[in-house]
Amino acid sequence: MKLRSFTTLCFPTRGALALALFVCVIAPTTLVALQINENPEFSLIDEVAHWDYVTRVANQGFPRIGDTLQQSTLRENACRKTDLSGLVIPKCNSKYFNPEKFPGGAQQYEAQHPPTYYALTVPLRWIATDIFGFSDVSGTRFTGILWLVAGLLLLWAAGRVLDLPPPTIGVGILLLTTAPVVIYHTAVISNDVPSIFIGSLIAFVAALCYQRPGRWTIALAAVGFFAASVKATSMIPIAAISAAFAVKAWAESGKEAGGSYARTSAAIKKWLYDGGALLIGGAVASLIWVVVSRQLATINPGEIAAFGVLRLNPVGPELILKETLSLLGPVTDSFVSPATLSQDLQVYFYGLLKIMLIAGAFSGFFVAARKWNHWLGLTTLGSLIITGTLLGTSVALTYKIDPGISGRYGMSAAPLLVLALVAGIRGVWIIRGLWLFALASLTTTLCVMIFSYHSVILFLNG
Repeated sequence: MKLRSFTTLCFPTRGALALALFVCVIAPTTLVALQINENPEFSLIDEVAHWDYVTRVANQGFPRIGDTLQQSTLRENACRKTDLSGLVIPKCNSKYFNPEKFPGGAQQYEAQHPPTYYALTVPLRWIATDIFGFSDVSGTRFTGILWLVAGLLLLWAAGRVLDLPPPTIGVGILLLTTAPVVIYHTAVISNDVPSIFIGSLIAFVAALCYQRPGRWTIALAAVGFFAASVKATSMIPIAAISAAFAVKAWAESGKEAGGSYARTSAAIKKWLYDGGALLIGGAVASLIWVVVSRQLATINPGEIAAFGVLRLNPVGPELILKETLSLLGPVTDSFVSPATLSQDLQVYFYGLLKIMLIAGAFSGFFVAARKWNHWLGLTTLGSLIITGTLLGTSVALTYKIDPGISGRYGMSAAPLLVLALVAGIRGVWIIRGLWLFALASLTTTLCVMIFSYHSVILFLNG
């Protein structure tokens, strides 16, 4: 596909371009920038360890399981503080910081994750720190905006490739943009930051392969490998898309002559060139990192002291299954900052958003002639539950802990849920109603952030 024709496909009119700029760039940039401004302290969701990982890579280093946080990291933690009431750590002006005085002995437990996100973040943060003059931590946080904007533009492109009208894919993206988990985990330093980008990238390449079958095998395998090399939870959207391609291959093989064995054989051959390539790429990346990280570790992963609090209670299949249910709310069911993202009216919108995404995905159960969006919704739900359970079990066995499965672990599957939802919408008034809902949610969050306690104090202090 030529660049010019692809650009015309994505932005057929000036109105479509303006709409894409609003939902993919202006709205998410504003929300995340305000969230960063209103929450200067480190997030309690492991942000200190993630930032330590980034700075090590920036200094041409590499953390191993068993390492402790750097002195520079401990100093920044002591001075910036962590957003956790009652936490006592050494004073900012200390000459030396004893790791034992920090939670979990200040172990660098995020060394369990592959370095891809951290390595890519190092050059990205240069824009904010060296050009715009932000501090090291704030500059690193602002790279999240780049990841999110790129991901939303890819989701827009995926929707257009799948022939979704601009207002339809636009409202889906705005719903995703205003989701609390998306805002919060884009505004902190974490390898959850690229989740929307990863899910949208997988959706985009899969959409191209679906609409324009051809030589996409290498591209799908590369995307699968890259996605899994960012974070293991990327296997959730990988498995969902792979399963959707399996359904497509089975349906197409049914048109060919032969018995069930011949049909199965033909379906597998078709699937290997698209869904199989994607799944194999992700599986290879995951396996490589498991081997490498275990070889680099200086202690047994099951002995990480920072996870001690997660070993207080026995972990059984029932607990893992219960926690897996949180994955059905990948953009709503996870910790977010109370002051800026958890006010009562906001929670009202979040609850309805979760219902809409689940309903859109489940709609495939209630129709006779299932289209691609119905199968995508069903395979995504199945992957969230099945792949999420497998990942949770793996964590429990490897680290001997309660895996603490959270909705954010499934955030990379959220773009697929959005596509399944908006592609099934019929009727102009339904689209208008969704736009009203999305804009009301956006306005509510903007008002909460702008008139938050912190902003008022800053204003009164001049």
